[in-house]
Amino acid sequence: MSAQLLFTIIVFNALVLFLPIAAIILWLKPDAWLPLLTGFLGVLIGWMQLYSNEPQLPMLLLLAFGFFAGYAKPQYAWVWALLLGIWVPLAEFTALAIGLKLAYRPDILASCVALVPAFIGAYAGVAVQWAATRTQPSSKMDMK
Repeated sequence: MSAQLLFTIIVFNALVLFLPIAAIILWLKPDAWLPLLTGFLGVLIGWMQLYSNEPQLPMLLLLAFGFFAGYAKPQYAWVWALLLGIWVPLAEFTALAIGLKLAYRPDILASCVALVPAFIGAYAGVAVQWAATRTQPSSKMDMK
């Protein structure tokens, strides 16, 4: 069995195992949905980046998921960006450590650029959430 296939099997099964664990955590603490979701999506994006020849799709996903996470809980935007973006360099470090043969030459420092779209997306979500709360009327008058 090749190292690449073994790595894929391990990551896939870890993500599958994560789901029932996340269900138990959500049952005990319903407010933990966003950290669990951003962590899961970050791992998925990091794994996908290893098998992608072009960086556009992973970067778009980091931007979009960061946007929605930043909009949902703007006070923790930096946490959502880190939970999403850190998995790309970690996946590349793991690929280098176990000797995976990838379509490109992994560079851990260059992959840290993945944090940029995650932060841009998260703080764009914060800006939209801030603008949405500022433009809504503060009180509604009953017109009877």
